[in-house]
Amino acid sequence: MTTLGSSSLSSANSAAFDAWARVYDTQPNPLLSLEERFLKCLLPPIDDKDILDVGCGTGRWLVQLAGLGSPRSLCGIDSSDEMLAVARHKSFSPVSLLHAQLPFLPSPSGSIDLALASFVLSYIPDIDTCARELRRVLRDDADLFIADMHPATASEFINRPSETLNTPSSFLKVENLRFRMWPLDPPSIFSISNDA
Repeated sequence: MTTLGSSSLSSANSAAFDAWARVYDTQPNPLLSLEERFLKCLLPPIDDKDILDVGCGTGRWLVQLAGLGSPRSLCGIDSSDEMLAVARHKSFSPVSLLHAQLPFLPSPSGSIDLALASFVLSYIPDIDTCARELRRVLRDDADLFIADMHPATASEFINRPSETLNTPSSFLKVENLRFRMWPLDPPSIFSISNDA
């Protein structure tokens, strides 16, 4: 259930990403680089698949997905109008870009073959509803890829000056922390059944 506090947090997140949109793609981000390097190797073939990018931002993954094959459909959703505006200016295959406020997904039930949620779930105050929504829109044999910062990694960088996060040494630190967290049990979102 979304509360007033959750709504205020969501509005604040949208406003922050609206302000960040124009420069988002130009700023080096070691976490995004690490994610791209590994996630590209894990993605299944995407030809003739319906793909949803949850929290698509500037369309970073949509552009890459369009270049990996011929999906039946590409849809990106985001709560930031400005991020979506940046995504609309990128050239890639036909894509639907929708403004939506998570945790609710504006997709029909059982309509998605592959969903990607890249660094978005940590901004969702109602993660249980978002998990149910993801399960609702996914087909039974769908693939779901979630990438986000592990809380231990986040706490490692919480008080560091932002300029130190873009150095090669900080990238290696993030990479080492991510590998250390990889073997932990997956979060409950991966164990949601069809009965949920």
